[in-house]
Amino acid sequence: MTKRTRILGMLAIFGMSVVMMTSCGGGSGSVGKKLASNEFLGDLPNLVYQKAINDSIREAKEHTEKEKFKQDNSKNFDKSTGEKWKKMEEQFKTEKKAAEEQFNAEVEKLKPSFVGKELPFEVEDGCGYEVSGLKISDLNRAGTQVEFEVAITDGTVIKTQGWGTLAFYFQVLDKDGNLIGKDYSGEFRNTTINMSQKNGTTAKGSFYLVDKHDAAEMVNFAKIKFVKSK
Repeated sequence: MTKRTRILGMLAIFGMSVVMMTSCGGGSGSVGKKLASNEFLGDLPNLVYQKAINDSIREAKEHTEKEKFKQDNSKNFDKSTGEKWKKMEEQFKTEKKAAEEQFNAEVEKLKPSFVGKELPFEVEDGCGYEVSGLKISDLNRAGTQVEFEVAITDGTVIKTQGWGTLAFYFQVLDKDGNLIGKDYSGEFRNTTINMSQKNGTTAKGSFYLVDKHDAAEMVNFAKIKFVKSK
């Protein structure tokens, strides 16, 4: 069992536990422990982490209530019961939409202070290119979009993925130099750019950071390290 599987399993169990407590008057709302602020990403990791927790709780609640409804009405499923089922499904859809809208609104509030912000990085010797800048270009439901500009210095050592497409590999490191998101993303992450391998060619590339799989680890984010082609 991988670390990612264990984490997702724990979230699901946690969600079920909270549903049970809520049904007994245990309270509602955001229940995940607030993560510390990161030096470069601020409260972004915490925002994404809280959403992952709350989504898990909502999904567990939906599953529990639907299963109970099926059991309670297994021998008497008539037109009236069908209407109740549709009404319940609509309610869950409404709750999910409201949660997404709230999350998107919170992300929008953070945009002004993050878009254009530079992030620390380094380029391993022998990569065959230079990176002149790394900055946050957007915040959206997909994550934190990061943009960088690259200049080819030795295109012969850069891996291609089809004609005119170059692959750039990188690692996300914490303050101790450890990999972030290794159990989900593997040893290396990569992004591709449609550009020439000719020395001196420049282009812009992008990738995403901070999603539900590594949000908790991103609290300790320190830098991006571009590495040689794999």
